[in-house]
Amino acid sequence: MISRGQTRKNRCGVVTSGGTESILLAMKAYRDWGLDQKGITVPEMIVSATAHAAYDKAVRCFGIRLVRVSVDADFKADVTAVRKAVKITSPLIFSGRGPFPPSSFRSPGIMRRVRPGPRRALPR
Repeated sequence: MISRGQTRKNRCGVVTSGGTESILLAMKAYRDWGLDQKGITVPEMIVSATAHAAYDKAVRCFGIRLVRVSVDADFKADVTAVRKAVKITSPLIFSGRGPFPPSSFRSPGIMRRVRPGPRRALPR
């Protein structure tokens, strides 16, 4: 998340022990970003039905509204459902395939098909 153009003064980072802690800290960062950059006071997190249980914990810990979307037979998020769920208050979309494999949004073309318009909250 650190770009070459940033100075040492505005760089930051965090190291975690992994797993749930990493997910919780990432969700806190998205929540804080949405409030700071977009004024979102009640953020919505769009996750697939197969997302890790730590996302459920994050919504309770950080006051985030959880929006679950279905998955297809290959455990990939339903793109149409995701597109309908994205709102101005959605700073995060996550989809996990099965218990812990890589995110299905890393599959070619899925994020291109969901790509939010300018009225959406997602960072680019």
